[in-house]
Amino acid sequence: PVLGNHEKYSLLFFSYFSLPNNECWYSFDNGPVHLVGLDSNSPNRYRFRQFLWLVHDLRAHHQPFTIVYFHHPVYSSSEHGNTTLLQKIWAPVFERCHVDIVFNGHDHNYEHSRVNGVIYIVTGGGGSPLYDNGQSPWTVYSEKTYHYCLLTVNSSTLLFEAKKPDGLVFDSFILTT
Repeated sequence: PVLGNHEKYSLLFFSYFSLPNNECWYSFDNGPVHLVGLDSNSPNRYRFRQFLWLVHDLRAHHQPFTIVYFHHPVYSSSEHGNTTLLQKIWAPVFERCHVDIVFNGHDHNYEHSRVNGVIYIVTGGGGSPLYDNGQSPWTVYSEKTYHYCLLTVNSSTLLFEAKKPDGLVFDSFILTT
């Protein structure tokens, strides 16, 4: 889990989850995937401490695939839109450190984007009322739909599938090492 705009650093979040590092940003490996959870809320999105930690963490791991996730989308064509500051601060790090996928929420729909070799997925279709989707130059696919994302990974292949609640795959891609 990562902190979103509704948690507001609530003690309930920290009492329900026991996370590595400082519990606001952390990383771990799961098989061939290095996963990085960040805090995109103010004031931590601006903190140099989190930025330096991110750069060091991404440079230090050796797994074939890297996935980063946090709440506010770097790129979104929906209601809340882009987080422009993160496009300037974090996106260049994701590009230089060869992050494969960045997952975000905040906008209640689905959008698959690709910018400078990094795939950005807004996956906000988990149950709240949906937002209208949009299209931007970076959009590969977007839809106003309830959904979930499934990743199947081995040491050389990552299969991503976005599925509707009935299991219908409506977007997918494969990454290889």
